[in-house]
Amino acid sequence: MTIDEKIYTEIIHKIFSEVLKNKNEAVIDEYFAKDVVVYDGKITLHGSDALKKNIIDRHKAIPDLAYILDDLFINGNKAAFRWHGTGNATMDFADFKAGKPVKYWGLSVCEVKDVKIIKNWETSTAVDAVPQG
Repeated sequence: MTIDEKIYTEIIHKIFSEVLKNKNEAVIDEYFAKDVVVYDGKITLHGSDALKKNIIDRHKAIPDLAYILDDLFINGNKAAFRWHGTGNATMDFADFKAGKPVKYWGLSVCEVKDVKIIKNWETSTAVDAVPQG
């Protein structure tokens, strides 16, 4: 299924504004399938609840973490985007250490079905942005 490029663009921008900037994790279910799979570095997150927990924990550890969407490319039901994040860690989280500034960038590719993201692949300059569990 091919999604309208305008709708897909809005979804990605809303994720950055609502979830990452405004820390409104409750809207994750609007944009991600319940059974979404997120491949993030060495870790695979299964389901929107695991994604929410990861984002909530990251925001707790880096309360001022700000993400910027730098580029967005859409092709059919996939989108690729380049982003960067900055902030100051107040707690250890994955490879981010308390008391240290956070500055990293990444590339993401996501796949959508029925207007929800079903898969997301992440790579970033953070060696490991998800805690090993």
